[in-house]
Amino acid sequence: MKLEVLPGELWFAILSYLSPLDAFYAFNNMDNARIHSILTDMYLIRRDEDNCSSIINISLAHIPLFMYNFAVSNVISFYSNIIHSLTLSNDQTPDQINSFLEKYSFKYDFTYLKCLHLIEPSSNEFNLIINDLSNINMLNIQSKQMHSFDINTIQQILYNKPTIKHCCLSQFRQDFILNNSYSFIQKLNINSCDYLCFINILNHFYLLEKLSINILSMPRNAVLSSIDLIQNPVLIKNLKIRAFSIPFDYFQILFPYLENIQIFSFAIVCDEGFDYVNNDKWQMIISNYWPLLRKFHIYSELWHLTPIDFDELCPQLFSFRNDSFWTERQIQFMIDFYQDKNDVHLIFYSSPYPDKRFSNQ
Repeated sequence: MKLEVLPGELWFAILSYLSPLDAFYAFNNMDNARIHSILTDMYLIRRDEDNCSSIINISLAHIPLFMYNFAVSNVISFYSNIIHSLTLSNDQTPDQINSFLEKYSFKYDFTYLKCLHLIEPSSNEFNLIINDLSNINMLNIQSKQMHSFDINTIQQILYNKPTIKHCCLSQFRQDFILNNSYSFIQKLNINSCDYLCFINILNHFYLLEKLSINILSMPRNAVLSSIDLIQNPVLIKNLKIRAFSIPFDYFQILFPYLENIQIFSFAIVCDEGFDYVNNDKWQMIISNYWPLLRKFHIYSELWHLTPIDFDELCPQLFSFRNDSFWTERQIQFMIDFYQDKNDVHLIFYSSPYPDKRFSNQ
């Protein structure tokens, strides 16, 4: 049986294992109308007088030079105005983004682009691209050099691009906040920021429904009594935080404001954090403040425990496992210990914790 006469269902199964770029490269030299039609159907490519659309996702990250040249010359040149998602990267492919910008313009060549992922762009490349974006819904900026980026350009993303509803940033700083301005961001993913930034995000991003912070740290000299608390309604429904060495009290004062929370995923790593594994406190928070909560995930890792600590913690830990409050919600908890040289550490988590990459499991 010839390849081109395989049933359509089998073709779609084969193509599902390939990226769009790999698929176009694999069948580039086959002059066959049926295969071209299958590729068109696979990526939902539609063209008419008033509209163009597709689900073509092109990633130029971590690819060899011959594949990059093929993508630029044979795929993007033909499909640029209907590409749905695009990834550009200077990581392991130095100067790729600059080379790409010499050939294409985000202002004119990517009319229907909805998702853009930039990996390690230079400050100048970042400015050029952001200023030309018009219809983007999702923007992902991954960079170790965000501290050198133009603040005005970052604020333009957060406040002056109404089409951007979902934004991912490697870092978030206090000076990103623009007081008395309105943000259209509904989903925000941050790799790292500090506690005071977290407070400001809750205070200033009025439409935010989903917030994820991978590394939440405590700034130096932050005093609980001096922190300005939430001044505006918080709409967040889905909150996902991985915190390091932040006392429980700093979160407890915020929990009453999260009355719309539906999904709560929380990971904490610290030396002292017995309150994070306090059954009564979590029940009080959920019962009094979170009436809409549907999913509760927690991962606690407590370091450098002493025998006295274990005597204090064990009754509290085991109370989680036999409490009807949790069993009625079908939430189970696991307890584990591990030793590092002379130190003993505790791991306590709801099972299964949904994202292993988000915890230290």
